[in-house]
Amino acid sequence: MKKLLFMLLAILFSGTVMFAQNISLVNGLYVDASGTPYTGEQKTYYSEGRIKAVYSINNGVLDGSAVLYYTNGSKMEAGSYTEGQRNGLWESWNEQGNKTGEASFSKGIKHGRWLVWDASGQKRTEMFYTMGKKSGTWSMWNEQGELTSQKTYLPEQ
Repeated sequence: MKKLLFMLLAILFSGTVMFAQNISLVNGLYVDASGTPYTGEQKTYYSEGRIKAVYSINNGVLDGSAVLYYTNGSKMEAGSYTEGQRNGLWESWNEQGNKTGEASFSKGIKHGRWLVWDASGQKRTEMFYTMGKKSGTWSMWNEQGELTSQKTYLPEQ
């Protein structure tokens, strides 16, 4: 169970960004060949030509929508950035198109409800964060959908 949760979260929140166009990351900014901060949509591709990712960049930083794809063309992950940081709801799917996760961020910090589903679509974990700290009642379910554990995190005093 812990391995499944770790794998799903690792996939959901992998942050690797590699650009196929002539855009480079220099001192924390995405710049074009002349060194000017880049603004626009950035598309990357797998070696066989299928789309790998589409990012919005504004004045050199990730800002706007981001969508990542598997080699088979199905959506892997989608969300948005605000001034270079994950913001709002991020969703992830497996290669068959089944949703495997939802995560909420506020200015790059875990904030709000996080959900993890297994490959068959069964909800397995529900977690809550308040500005990066565990909060609320965390729940876990087994393969049959039966609640197996809960733990409540109290706000720090």
